[in-house]
Amino acid sequence: MVVLLDTIRGSNTRISPDLLFCSDFIKIWYEAKYQWLYVEWMGPQHLYTVRKGGQHILQFLKEKQCAKILNNNYQVKGPWLDACHYLAEELLPQLAEAGLQYLAWVLSPNPYSQYSTEQTLEATNLAIRNHINTFHSLPVAREWLKSV
Repeated sequence: MVVLLDTIRGSNTRISPDLLFCSDFIKIWYEAKYQWLYVEWMGPQHLYTVRKGGQHILQFLKEKQCAKILNNNYQVKGPWLDACHYLAEELLPQLAEAGLQYLAWVLSPNPYSQYSTEQTLEATNLAIRNHINTFHSLPVAREWLKSV
């Protein structure tokens, strides 16, 4: 089991989210305390992995009736430009239609992955894009998502 520490405002409360899905490229948890999905992407990504992961995210967003996602790309390596169109034109609109209102997106330190994120967001409908914020820090992303 993964245990996250909630270190915002000096609190060291242990958060034990429910692991919903685990593979070598993505893990998805439900954090009942905040009623959001926590998604952690790992390693190199491409259209197949993003599509497969996206299907699971959409399924769990609907099942848990979440309005928020904490999307962590910190461990993503390299570009995933072949998945940008799918994210912008298919998955993000489907998530919004399923009830997603806010997405906190933690960027990878990898510049090629960051570029892929930029390209995705530039291609995303403005009405959806206005509810997505990017961050370089997981604690800052969590704080923002808790505040909206």
